[in-house]
Amino acid sequence: MTAPATNWPSLRVSDWTATRDTLHMWTQIVGKIRMAHAPLINHCGR
Repeated sequence: MTAPATNWPSLRVSDWTATRDTLHMWTQIVGKIRMAHAPLINHCGR
């Protein structure tokens, strides 16, 4: 087994907040498009 890497650079949240927010927005958009094109499924079981 290899030892875990301990030389990772520090990453402050303030350095990538804009990137995180943009990525979150795009994943929401992709999810909405996916839901719009998916067939309707009755999950109730009736």
